[in-house]
Amino acid sequence: MVAADEHGIFRLSRLGHVRLPAAARHWCRLGAGDRVLLAADPVNGLLIVHPPVVLEELVARLHATHFADGAA
Repeated sequence: MVAADEHGIFRLSRLGHVRLPAAARHWCRLGAGDRVLLAADPVNGLLIVHPPVVLEELVARLHATHFADGAA
């Protein structure tokens, strides 16, 4: 999660890209230019960054649960 900070140094680029600090990218195992899913919580001033590995795990878990008993 990234919290809004009016004194922060990171902002959207002019192309609309989010620049994450290197420490956050390393922690999420993201390389420069990797795509992520962003979810905003404007009421609390948060931006939730979902790296690909998390999305893969969520989809795999959903499929395992939904299709485990042969349901379609």
